[in-house]
Amino acid sequence: PDAAGQRDMRAAFHRFSGDPAVVRELAAATPLPRCDEKDAAPAVVFLDVDGVLHSLHGDDIFRDDCCALLEFVLKSTGARVVLSSTWRLERDKVAMIDNLLTERGMQRILGCTKDLGTHREEEICEWLDRHP
Repeated sequence: PDAAGQRDMRAAFHRFSGDPAVVRELAAATPLPRCDEKDAAPAVVFLDVDGVLHSLHGDDIFRDDCCALLEFVLKSTGARVVLSSTWRLERDKVAMIDNLLTERGMQRILGCTKDLGTHREEEICEWLDRHP
């Protein structure tokens, strides 16, 4: 999209009211510029799950409005998910995230950070070092 189209999309996104349909419409209507896959590694989103896709408190899992925002980011940028959440440590939970992504028309998880027993940012840096 041209600069005006990107401005319009950003303005609409800022008016986001929590309605997942609005996010899906925005993602489908005006995608942001993507990296040329021939020239660069894919963009990635290091995804934490608890407190991002659902509340830390309560029984809601994979809130639709939270998942719609993730969908918007991934589809509009062409980014892929690298799981940095503690969910990466349990095969069943990784499968749940993969199912969520594919059910919403997104690509499966690209990878997971290693559990180094340190701070999350160090695990992310280690992943980036292995995937320049």
